[in-house]
Amino acid sequence: MNETEFKINPIGVVHSAISETSKMPKDGISEAKIEIFEKYLPAMHGLEKFSHIYLMCFFHKSDRSLLRIDPQKVHFRYANCEDAPLGVFSGRSPARPNPIALTVVKIKAIQGREIEVEHCDAVDGTPVVDIKPYNGGIDRFMNLSIPSNAPKKLDMKLRWVERIITNVTGSSDAAAKIIAKIFVDAFDRGYVYTDKNVWLVVSNIPRLIDSALFLADATFSSGRLMVIDEKDFQITFIRGNASLKYRLADARGIDGIIGGKEDKNIEELFEVVETI
Repeated sequence: MNETEFKINPIGVVHSAISETSKMPKDGISEAKIEIFEKYLPAMHGLEKFSHIYLMCFFHKSDRSLLRIDPQKVHFRYANCEDAPLGVFSGRSPARPNPIALTVVKIKAIQGREIEVEHCDAVDGTPVVDIKPYNGGIDRFMNLSIPSNAPKKLDMKLRWVERIITNVTGSSDAAAKIIAKIFVDAFDRGYVYTDKNVWLVVSNIPRLIDSALFLADATFSSGRLMVIDEKDFQITFIRGNASLKYRLADARGIDGIIGGKEDKNIEELFEVVETI
Protein backbone atom coordinates (compact mmCIF):
# COMPACT_ATOMS: atom_id res chain seq x y z
CA MET A 1 0.00 0.00 0.00
CA ASN A 2 1.35 3.42 -0.93
CA GLU A 3 1.62 6.28 1.57
CA THR A 4 -1.63 8.21 1.82
CA GLU A 5 -2.32 11.62 3.27
CA PHE A 6 -5.56 12.22 5.11
CA LYS A 7 -7.11 14.98 7.15
CA ILE A 8 -8.25 14.90 10.77
CA ASN A 9 -10.33 17.72 12.22
CA PRO A 10 -9.67 18.55 15.91
CA ILE A 11 -12.73 18.14 18.11
CA GLY A 12 -11.37 20.41 20.81
CA VAL A 13 -8.31 21.97 22.43
CA VAL A 14 -6.38 21.61 25.70
CA HIS A 15 -6.14 24.49 28.17
CA SER A 16 -3.17 23.94 30.47
CA ALA A 17 -1.02 26.02 32.81
CA ILE A 18 2.04 24.66 30.98
CA SER A 19 2.80 25.79 27.44
CA GLU A 20 6.29 24.35 26.89
CA THR A 21 6.82 20.61 26.41
CA SER A 22 10.14 20.73 28.27
CA LYS A 23 8.33 21.84 31.44
CA MET A 24 5.60 19.17 31.36
CA PRO A 25 6.05 16.50 34.08
CA LYS A 26 6.22 12.92 32.81
CA ASP A 27 3.04 12.03 34.69
CA GLY A 28 1.13 15.15 33.63
CA ILE A 29 -0.37 17.81 35.88
CA SER A 30 -3.14 17.76 38.45
CA GLU A 31 -5.52 20.01 36.54
CA ALA A 32 -6.21 20.90 32.90
CA LYS A 33 -9.32 21.66 30.87
CA ILE A 34 -10.49 20.20 27.59
CA GLU A 35 -12.63 22.55 25.53
CA ILE A 36 -14.88 20.71 23.08
CA PHE A 37 -15.86 22.72 20.03
CA GLU A 38 -19.52 23.72 19.72
CA LYS A 39 -20.35 21.48 16.74
CA TYR A 40 -19.25 18.37 18.70
CA LEU A 41 -21.31 19.11 21.83
CA PRO A 42 -23.88 16.34 21.07
CA ALA A 43 -21.03 13.81 21.13
CA MET A 44 -20.52 14.53 24.86
CA HIS A 45 -23.88 13.04 25.84
CA GLY A 46 -23.41 10.48 28.63
CA LEU A 47 -19.74 11.29 29.22
CA GLU A 48 -20.50 12.27 32.81
CA LYS A 49 -21.24 8.64 33.61
CA PHE A 50 -17.55 7.73 33.27
CA SER A 51 -14.74 8.51 35.72
CA HIS A 52 -11.87 8.11 33.24
CA ILE A 53 -11.42 8.66 29.51
CA TYR A 54 -8.85 8.09 26.80
CA LEU A 55 -7.69 11.51 25.65
CA MET A 56 -6.28 11.42 22.12
CA CYS A 57 -4.29 14.52 21.16
CA PHE A 58 -2.01 15.63 18.37
CA PHE A 59 1.26 16.75 19.96
CA HIS A 60 1.87 19.53 17.46
CA LYS A 61 5.12 20.66 19.10
CA SER A 62 6.82 17.25 18.98
CA ASP A 63 9.77 16.27 16.79
CA ARG A 64 8.33 14.23 13.91
CA SER A 65 11.70 13.20 12.48
CA LEU A 66 12.78 11.03 15.42
CA LEU A 67 12.64 7.26 14.81
CA ARG A 68 15.15 5.96 17.36
CA ILE A 69 15.84 7.31 20.83
CA ASP A 70 19.34 8.24 21.97
CA PRO A 71 20.27 5.72 24.74
CA GLN A 72 21.68 8.61 26.79
CA LYS A 73 18.24 10.24 26.87
CA VAL A 74 16.32 7.19 28.07
CA HIS A 75 14.82 7.99 31.47
CA PHE A 76 14.07 4.34 32.29
CA ARG A 77 16.41 1.57 33.39
CA TYR A 78 15.62 -1.83 31.91
CA ALA A 79 16.25 -4.90 34.05
CA ASN A 80 17.13 -8.33 32.64
CA CYS A 81 17.04 -6.87 29.12
CA GLU A 82 20.28 -6.96 27.10
CA ASP A 83 18.90 -5.06 24.11
CA ALA A 84 16.69 -2.25 25.44
CA PRO A 85 13.96 -1.10 23.00
CA LEU A 86 14.88 2.26 21.47
CA GLY A 87 12.52 2.57 18.49
CA VAL A 88 9.78 5.14 19.03
CA PHE A 89 7.15 2.52 18.16
CA SER A 90 8.30 0.47 21.17
CA GLY A 91 8.24 3.42 23.54
CA ARG A 92 6.01 6.23 24.73
CA SER A 93 8.06 9.22 23.65
CA PRO A 94 5.96 12.18 22.42
CA ALA A 95 8.45 12.53 19.53
CA ARG A 96 7.35 10.22 16.69
CA PRO A 97 6.38 10.39 12.97
CA ASN A 98 2.71 10.95 13.81
CA PRO A 99 2.67 12.39 17.35
CA ILE A 100 -0.77 11.12 18.33
CA ALA A 101 -0.93 10.91 22.11
CA LEU A 102 -3.11 8.45 24.00
CA THR A 103 -3.50 9.23 27.70
CA VAL A 104 -5.92 7.98 30.33
CA VAL A 105 -7.13 10.97 32.35
CA LYS A 106 -9.54 11.25 35.24
CA ILE A 107 -12.62 13.43 34.83
CA LYS A 108 -12.92 15.88 37.72
CA ALA A 109 -15.88 17.87 36.40
CA ILE A 110 -17.87 18.64 33.25
CA GLN A 111 -19.29 22.10 32.73
CA GLY A 112 -20.98 22.62 29.37
CA ARG A 113 -18.32 22.12 26.70
CA GLU A 114 -15.44 22.01 29.20
CA ILE A 115 -14.05 18.86 30.76
CA GLU A 116 -11.76 19.33 33.75
CA VAL A 117 -9.28 16.46 33.95
CA GLU A 118 -6.39 15.15 36.02
CA HIS A 119 -3.03 13.72 34.81
CA CYS A 120 -3.15 15.45 31.44
CA ASP A 121 0.30 15.63 29.80
CA ALA A 122 -0.66 17.87 26.86
CA VAL A 123 0.56 21.47 26.80
CA ASP A 124 -1.67 24.49 26.36
CA GLY A 125 -3.19 24.74 22.89
CA THR A 126 -2.76 21.07 22.00
CA PRO A 127 -5.42 19.90 19.49
CA VAL A 128 -7.71 17.13 20.75
CA VAL A 129 -8.34 14.41 18.16
CA ASP A 130 -10.81 12.17 19.98
CA ILE A 131 -12.19 11.05 23.34
CA LYS A 132 -13.20 7.53 24.31
CA PRO A 133 -14.41 6.16 27.66
CA TYR A 134 -11.97 3.99 29.60
CA ASN A 135 -13.41 0.58 30.45
CA GLY A 136 -11.33 -1.35 32.96
CA GLY A 137 -13.12 -4.58 32.18
CA ILE A 138 -11.99 -4.78 28.55
CA ASP A 139 -9.08 -2.31 28.50
CA ARG A 140 -7.03 -3.94 31.26
CA PHE A 141 -4.90 -7.04 30.58
CA MET A 142 -2.89 -9.13 33.04
CA ASN A 143 -0.04 -11.64 32.60
CA LEU A 144 1.65 -9.44 30.00
CA SER A 145 5.08 -9.89 28.42
CA ILE A 146 6.93 -6.56 28.60
CA PRO A 147 10.52 -5.56 29.42
CA SER A 148 10.89 -4.86 33.13
CA ASN A 149 11.75 -1.21 33.63
CA ALA A 150 11.63 1.66 36.09
CA PRO A 151 12.71 5.32 36.01
CA LYS A 152 16.40 5.87 36.68
CA LYS A 153 15.95 8.73 39.17
CA LEU A 154 14.74 7.72 42.63
CA ASP A 155 12.23 10.55 43.06
CA MET A 156 10.69 9.86 39.66
CA LYS A 157 10.65 6.14 40.39
CA LEU A 158 8.77 6.66 43.66
CA ARG A 159 6.22 8.96 41.99
CA TRP A 160 5.74 6.48 39.15
CA VAL A 161 5.09 3.52 41.47
CA GLU A 162 2.94 5.60 43.82
CA ARG A 163 0.77 6.71 40.91
CA ILE A 164 0.15 3.08 39.91
CA ILE A 165 -0.85 2.28 43.49
CA THR A 166 -3.17 5.30 43.56
CA ASN A 167 -4.73 4.27 40.23
CA VAL A 168 -5.46 0.82 41.66
CA THR A 169 -6.55 1.62 45.21
CA GLY A 170 -8.09 5.04 44.56
CA SER A 171 -6.14 6.58 47.45
CA SER A 172 -3.08 8.81 47.42
CA ASP A 173 -1.91 8.94 51.01
CA ALA A 174 0.90 7.96 53.35
CA ALA A 175 0.14 4.26 52.95
CA ALA A 176 0.58 4.55 49.17
CA LYS A 177 3.98 6.19 49.70
CA ILE A 178 5.03 3.42 52.07
CA ILE A 179 4.02 0.60 49.70
CA ALA A 180 5.79 2.41 46.85
CA LYS A 181 8.99 2.54 48.92
CA ILE A 182 8.88 -1.23 49.42
CA PHE A 183 8.56 -2.04 45.72
CA VAL A 184 11.21 0.50 44.67
CA ASP A 185 13.66 -0.81 47.27
CA ALA A 186 13.05 -4.40 46.19
CA PHE A 187 13.60 -3.48 42.53
CA ASP A 188 16.88 -1.73 43.36
CA ARG A 189 18.04 -4.80 45.31
CA GLY A 190 17.57 -6.97 42.23
CA TYR A 191 14.10 -8.36 42.93
CA VAL A 192 12.51 -7.20 39.68
CA TYR A 193 8.92 -7.79 40.69
CA THR A 194 7.57 -7.70 37.11
CA ASP A 195 9.83 -10.62 36.19
CA LYS A 196 7.90 -13.86 35.72
CA ASN A 197 10.47 -15.66 37.91
CA VAL A 198 9.80 -13.46 40.93
CA TRP A 199 7.03 -14.53 43.32
CA LEU A 200 5.31 -12.40 45.97
CA VAL A 201 3.87 -13.43 49.33
CA VAL A 202 1.76 -10.76 51.04
CA SER A 203 -0.26 -10.55 54.23
CA ASN A 204 -4.04 -10.44 53.98
CA ILE A 205 -4.37 -6.66 53.63
CA PRO A 206 -6.58 -5.57 50.69
CA ARG A 207 -4.51 -2.54 49.65
CA LEU A 208 -1.29 -4.54 49.73
CA ILE A 209 -2.86 -7.34 47.67
CA ASP A 210 -4.23 -4.91 45.07
CA SER A 211 -0.86 -3.16 44.80
CA ALA A 212 0.99 -6.44 44.30
CA LEU A 213 -1.50 -7.59 41.67
CA PHE A 214 -1.03 -4.55 39.47
CA LEU A 215 2.57 -3.51 40.14
CA ALA A 216 3.96 -7.01 39.63
CA ASP A 217 1.30 -8.11 37.17
CA ALA A 218 1.16 -11.19 39.38
CA THR A 219 -2.24 -12.84 39.30
CA PHE A 220 -3.35 -15.74 41.48
CA SER A 221 -3.84 -17.91 38.40
CA SER A 222 -0.21 -17.32 37.37
CA GLY A 223 0.95 -18.78 40.68
CA ARG A 224 3.19 -15.76 41.35
CA LEU A 225 1.07 -14.25 44.11
CA MET A 226 0.22 -15.86 47.42
CA VAL A 227 -1.67 -14.41 50.38
CA ILE A 228 -1.01 -15.54 53.94
CA ASP A 229 -3.49 -15.18 56.78
CA GLU A 230 -1.34 -12.70 58.64
CA LYS A 231 -2.53 -9.44 60.19
CA ASP A 232 0.95 -7.91 60.32
CA PHE A 233 1.85 -5.72 57.35
CA GLN A 234 4.46 -7.74 55.46
CA ILE A 235 5.52 -8.71 51.96
CA THR A 236 8.15 -11.14 50.69
CA PHE A 237 9.77 -11.19 47.25
CA ILE A 238 11.09 -14.60 46.17
CA ARG A 239 13.65 -15.07 43.39
CA GLY A 240 14.88 -18.64 43.03
CA ASN A 241 16.43 -19.62 46.38
CA ALA A 242 16.69 -15.99 47.50
CA SER A 243 14.04 -14.03 49.34
CA LEU A 244 13.58 -10.47 50.58
CA LYS A 245 11.08 -9.86 53.37
CA TYR A 246 9.68 -6.55 54.62
CA ARG A 247 7.81 -6.49 57.93
CA LEU A 248 6.63 -3.39 59.75
CA ALA A 249 8.86 -2.64 62.69
CA ASP A 250 6.05 -0.72 64.42
CA ALA A 251 3.81 -3.11 66.37
CA ARG A 252 0.82 -0.80 65.80
CA GLY A 253 0.82 -1.71 62.11
CA ILE A 254 0.43 0.60 59.14
CA ASP A 255 -1.42 3.23 61.20
CA GLY A 256 1.55 3.49 63.52
CA ILE A 257 3.86 4.99 60.88
CA ILE A 258 1.42 7.37 59.23
CA GLY A 259 1.78 11.01 60.15
CA GLY A 260 5.18 12.17 59.00
CA LYS A 261 7.12 8.95 59.59
CA GLU A 262 6.49 7.77 56.04
CA ASP A 263 9.40 9.99 54.91
CA LYS A 264 11.92 7.90 56.83
CA ASN A 265 14.29 5.42 55.21
CA ILE A 266 13.01 1.94 54.45
CA GLU A 267 15.17 0.36 57.20
CA GLU A 268 13.67 2.71 59.79
CA LEU A 269 10.13 1.67 58.86
CA PHE A 270 10.57 -2.05 58.29
CA GLU A 271 12.44 -5.08 59.46
CA VAL A 272 14.19 -6.05 56.23
CA VAL A 273 15.54 -9.59 56.01
CA GLU A 274 17.22 -11.04 52.93
CA THR A 275 17.98 -14.73 52.66
CA ILE A 276 20.34 -15.91 49.94
